[in-house]
Amino acid sequence: MLLTNRRHRVLYLALAAMEVGWLAPFVVLIARYWWQRLDVALLHERGVDEVATALAQVQTMPPAALFLLLFGTLIFYMLVADLLNQWQVDSPQREVIMGGVVLATSLLSVRLLLYPRLAPWDLRWLGETGSAVFNFTAGRRPEVLVLLLNGFLWWRVAANTDRDLSFFAVGVNFRLGLL
Repeated sequence: MLLTNRRHRVLYLALAAMEVGWLAPFVVLIARYWWQRLDVALLHERGVDEVATALAQVQTMPPAALFLLLFGTLIFYMLVADLLNQWQVDSPQREVIMGGVVLATSLLSVRLLLYPRLAPWDLRWLGETGSAVFNFTAGRRPEVLVLLLNGFLWWRVAANTDRDLSFFAVGVNFRLGLL
């Protein structure tokens, strides 16, 4: 994808920018919906107030900054997948490595976006993330939103690796992106 010839690189960058262009407004809408149904008292009781402020910052983030954050993340994920493709790892190992990379980047995104002020050795965020995923009846938690967004970005990377880059296929993708 990104490590091939420069024409393919430009096409993949344009496709990534187009996908992030339609994804960013939905991220703001979903973050606002999630914020309205967030149980702030539960977060305060658990001592993780910074999670609520991090979700509020997504709503007030300038659109260009949100676009650059999502675009940079998508490009990084595409680069990781491209490096894995170039190493030509066999099938069972490739899926295990890819699953580990998806899990690691998901947890790292939760850590960096929602718990930036915690000390590096403080692993309380890991328990809170597990609680948010498995105890979903306690209310909506921002960790689940970040994990879903990260999963969606990885899904788009997987879809881009199978994309045909002929003239007509790119034209169809561009027209579909405009819709």
